[in-house]
Amino acid sequence: RDVSSFTGLEEPDEVRSVVSKNEEEEVDLYTYEGDEDASPRWYGNWKPSISKLSDIPKSKKHSVTLIDPNDGETKVYLKKNKESLQHVLTKAIIWKLFKEEYGVGKDDTTVEVELNISDKDYLPDVVIFKKDDVEYSTRRDTAVFKEDKKPIFWGESGRMKIHKAVALAERYPDTDICQIRWGMELDQFVPDTLKAVKRVKNRTGKFSFGSIPKMNVWEYFNEEDGTIRMTKDMITWHHHLPDDE
Repeated sequence: RDVSSFTGLEEPDEVRSVVSKNEEEEVDLYTYEGDEDASPRWYGNWKPSISKLSDIPKSKKHSVTLIDPNDGETKVYLKKNKESLQHVLTKAIIWKLFKEEYGVGKDDTTVEVELNISDKDYLPDVVIFKKDDVEYSTRRDTAVFKEDKKPIFWGESGRMKIHKAVALAERYPDTDICQIRWGMELDQFVPDTLKAVKRVKNRTGKFSFGSIPKMNVWEYFNEEDGTIRMTKDMITWHHHLPDDE
């Protein structure tokens, strides 16, 4: 996964960072005591509130509401301490770009961000599946696939180790898998992973890689309202199909 500033790039730790709209929002650190005219109290140095995506520092937690302009759906993401904003935004980009392609909202197909699907090792950043193919836990924070059922699509934001790519390709042979990185050229991360994935037998699913050009966040998002501007033609792609062998 990628941890990066808007002018540089470094590698991230794995982070689980999304919260739904119905969950409790992050507590505002700028608290007021007394009446409305009281001054804000900050335990440390006082800082102005954050109003734009590009102002969010890597060192702070922050909730981000983003909008898919195609259907108006919104989702609230939580950027955790030390997690780059790019890592969070790339998950949102995957969420937006593949909903229409895989018929989300039709024929009982749904998309989830960082839903535990009971894989023994990994949590998908974005996953698409048929609702009837799973059984949810009481809190609906975990889904178990029924016998012989698997995800339709698995999306990965940022860095993915080769052994993870191979494990996913083997465990989910019919699932389309996509990895997207922000500010990394395809030749910087695709060749070794692709070479390993090609060795996996009996796959029918597509394995895709996407490179988001390293540009300022406002090139891809409306900072005023959180609308995701990214489209597929803004990304450089490499798609591998089993027939390409």
